[in-house]
Amino acid sequence: ALCPPPPLNAVNNLAGFLYLTILMKQYTEDMDQKFTGNKGSLVYAGIKSIVKASMGTTENLRHSRSGSDRQADIIQYLSEERSLALQLCGWIKKGTDVDVEPFLNSLEQEGDWERAAAVALFNLDIRRAIQILNKGASSGKGDLNLNVVAMALSGYTDEKNSLWREMCSTLRLQLNNPYLCAMFAFLTSESGSYDGVLYESNVAVRDRVAFACKFLTDAQLNRFLEKLTSEMKEAGNLEGILLTGLTKDGVDLMESYVDRTGDVQTASYCMLQVCISL
Repeated sequence: ALCPPPPLNAVNNLAGFLYLTILMKQYTEDMDQKFTGNKGSLVYAGIKSIVKASMGTTENLRHSRSGSDRQADIIQYLSEERSLALQLCGWIKKGTDVDVEPFLNSLEQEGDWERAAAVALFNLDIRRAIQILNKGASSGKGDLNLNVVAMALSGYTDEKNSLWREMCSTLRLQLNNPYLCAMFAFLTSESGSYDGVLYESNVAVRDRVAFACKFLTDAQLNRFLEKLTSEMKEAGNLEGILLTGLTKDGVDLMESYVDRTGDVQTASYCMLQVCISL
């Protein structure tokens, strides 16, 4: 069984890097032959390379943002490669089950109410998001705005010119938590235009990538991942290994990490551990 993902503040250290590389190997090695016929070619390839394999074969489904039977105003995109990316991001487990509930439960246990509510909403389960927010508010340990956000979500309407949208656009500017801001950005955005979520820099990279894999077209997703990869390389952010794997981009990212931190020991140890497991 896989260990749970490390906390968000661990992704820039040794444990976070090793977690991501081991997870990539576990999830991709049994799918390599199906995708490429060449064992080992996708192991450590990273999400950027994996999702490119699905270009032109992606299916799409229309849904309502609220998960109700009202007007379907949003499109979700599906492919086996995108599902694999969601697994690597930690949203769903390995296998055919695409249930996000185990992930939500783990976030609730950690008291990460805002992130859990956002992930529920991004999976078009607004009732579950409201439930999580109310639970977090009653715990006394979450953001003081959890009740306010829950009340706002309960009044969600699909009407594009509604007073609700106007009020929530204003409320979003007053919130400090990036996940709460991203939730309102999602609900008030036009279908296919999600910059308020994708470029919310304080939302974890793996959550933004998972969101992109659900709601962007093939062309949009490719552009987003290319841009995000460049940003991760420039910043020397080890969470970018999720995107690059141990390709040339991954090596460039590690070099940038060393240049910025001077931490040669960690970089050398990471590369050694990966080489040993190949």
